[in-house]
Amino acid sequence: MLPGEHSLASSPFQRIGGESLVMLALWQLSHVADSLSEVSFSDGQTIFDMNEGPSGLYIVQKGLVKITLNPEMIKGPNICSLKWDYVEDEDNRESSPNISLEKNEASYFGEWVLLGEEVGSVSAVAVGDVKCAILTKEKFDSVVGPLAKLSQDDQKERDHNTPDFINNTTKNTHVSALDKVDLSSLEWKKCLYSTDCGELGLVLLNESESLLSLKRFSKQKVKQLGKEEQVLREKNLMKNISPSACVPQVLCTFADRREAGILLNTCLACPLASILHTPLDDPSARFCAASIVNALEVLHKNGVLYRAVSPDVLMLDQSAYIQVVDFRFGKKLSGERAFTICGMTDYLAPEVVQGRGHGFPADWYILNSY
Repeated sequence: MLPGEHSLASSPFQRIGGESLVMLALWQLSHVADSLSEVSFSDGQTIFDMNEGPSGLYIVQKGLVKITLNPEMIKGPNICSLKWDYVEDEDNRESSPNISLEKNEASYFGEWVLLGEEVGSVSAVAVGDVKCAILTKEKFDSVVGPLAKLSQDDQKERDHNTPDFINNTTKNTHVSALDKVDLSSLEWKKCLYSTDCGELGLVLLNESESLLSLKRFSKQKVKQLGKEEQVLREKNLMKNISPSACVPQVLCTFADRREAGILLNTCLACPLASILHTPLDDPSARFCAASIVNALEVLHKNGVLYRAVSPDVLMLDQSAYIQVVDFRFGKKLSGERAFTICGMTDYLAPEVVQGRGHGFPADWYILNSY
């Protein structure tokens, strides 16, 4: 895998995250992947010695790396990549103060450097021709900031964005408070994507550290385009669908003289299309496809025909899971067929274009056409 080609589902940063690195947001993973540099080593060449130590995170792309270290180093809380491969051997301990481990293709080491942890002596030597992708601490810090602070911030964000945070009486945000929410109570932080009469973005609720997602519509544009019925239908669909892992809960809806809003209990990251500038590897593609399948099953179980299976409107949350939040073309079905020709232009099933009536299979056709 070359620098910049990263897997969403199997990225080393995601695998390490549970033990020593935080679960980076999707946009952070993308920038981090672009910061990887590829370095080749010949057989027997020293990658780093006992005095120098590693300069950052090393991901073995080809070949075998022999690592020599003092076993006391394994006791460090952030030395997970070496701890997994270490099996204590009393006979070897008596004959040599150091131990040797081998790292093969797709494994990694040096993650403790990103955490700013200094450890004892460790060296690495190439066995045969070796190719590594290296992320130095300097580059990592320049992209996402010092990891120690990032870990604290990430934990704080997770504490405030779990699905049931809104019902937790220890938090500052309560269900009762949402009854009084209006657009002036929300601090708009970032627009993720926009439509002809609205936009979707991240907001902060006043006096809260909770990042939520907001769909807001310009009443003037809605009226000019004659889309009052569409916006009302979209709001009702979203409120009546049972929340799930792929369909976020509607916390509340509100309006003022200029805008109407739908507040969602999710922290979105980006549209799916924004990470498709390079082809996904097989595990990532399967992960995304499975997430979309799950989303469609939930919608169809709720009797909703979606008609917008497009990477431009399917969103990813901070954990890289698909979130369905755009219901412009959604329709509630009760056994009948739909005849309106609508949807994303590049993703229309033949029966939709022909206008002969269509149902839930139209959504599956679009997914199959990816």
